[in-house]
Amino acid sequence: MFLPFGSVQNMPTIGFLTSDLMFHSRVSQSISDLREAGAEATLVVNRNIETLIQKIAESTDGRLVIIDLALRELDVQGVVNVIREKLPSVSIIAYGPHVAGALLQSAADAGIDAVYTRGQFDHRMTEIIQEYSLNDASTDRCNPPET
Repeated sequence: MFLPFGSVQNMPTIGFLTSDLMFHSRVSQSISDLREAGAEATLVVNRNIETLIQKIAESTDGRLVIIDLALRELDVQGVVNVIREKLPSVSIIAYGPHVAGALLQSAADAGIDAVYTRGQFDHRMTEIIQEYSLNDASTDRCNPPET
């Protein structure tokens, strides 16, 4: 069970590294759905990893970073290294096009906790966000089940 925190500063924070405004609205809706179900969480979005990390760090309770693998000029390993260095306790998940098998594999090889196709992530978004950011088990690093 998720217990709400007393202030926005202590609210679980989910970071989203993307420039896709359309998909951003879908993730925002998932966060809203979780809030309606009684969870408290906040979403910060940016296409620059340093800015995103700063915003998550300011929240004092960063839980999850979601990486859009379709982001232009994305250095997956570099991004993962920066997140692990500056926010070592957060979980990292990523999603990308199902036709980009090599990209999805490189994300898994970079040490991302779970890698999904965009369709998998879209279909189970609310469940995935809750699993990796709002449950006590969110600190367990594991791979998603095969679908």
